[in-house]
Amino acid sequence: MLMLTYSYNNIPKYKIEKMARELGMVYPDEVKSYFEKK
Repeated sequence: MLMLTYSYNNIPKYKIEKMARELGMVYPDEVKSYFEKK
């Protein structure tokens, strides 16, 4: 049990972000929005 807790606390943030991006995470400023003129 201690080993599981230890391993999760030592995951670098860049690896967490990489895994999240592989699952489809995007930042709000990366999303381009457009508005249709009526």
